[in-house]
Amino acid sequence: MIVGGFRNSSPGKGIGVSDDARIDSHMSQACDEFLETRLVRSSFSSIADKSDVFETKMAKEDCQWTGVLGWSSDNLPWVGRRTEKEWVCAGFSGHGLPRTLLSGQAIAELLTGHKFGSDHALLPPEFAPTEKRLSHSNLKSWDGAGD
Repeated sequence: MIVGGFRNSSPGKGIGVSDDARIDSHMSQACDEFLETRLVRSSFSSIADKSDVFETKMAKEDCQWTGVLGWSSDNLPWVGRRTEKEWVCAGFSGHGLPRTLLSGQAIAELLTGHKFGSDHALLPPEFAPTEKRLSHSNLKSWDGAGD
């Protein structure tokens, strides 16, 4: 099971953070509290003495990691051809884990000549990095993007 998020528990909500070398202590604590109170204790709510069950059934994490969240102005990722020789797969707005695998696969399919939205490159057309999306974003040109 992957449990993530909790950025609302951190001062500044992680906005403007570009250093992913350390785990945010506020988010880590919120994750631990979630595992303890919401996931484990609620599973054993009908047992009279939860303390023994809780000690033996405590959900333990295998690891924690951190990363920089790339947000887009419309909360949709940018996936597809940027220029003749450049491709983009970014801006998953905090939903990278469930979306990046198939987005990467779709990029590979697009690189081999399949059309966006075809049976091979199954992506919503809203993910395409179009000039229309660019004009509605905070990024006014591709120049310097990704530098």
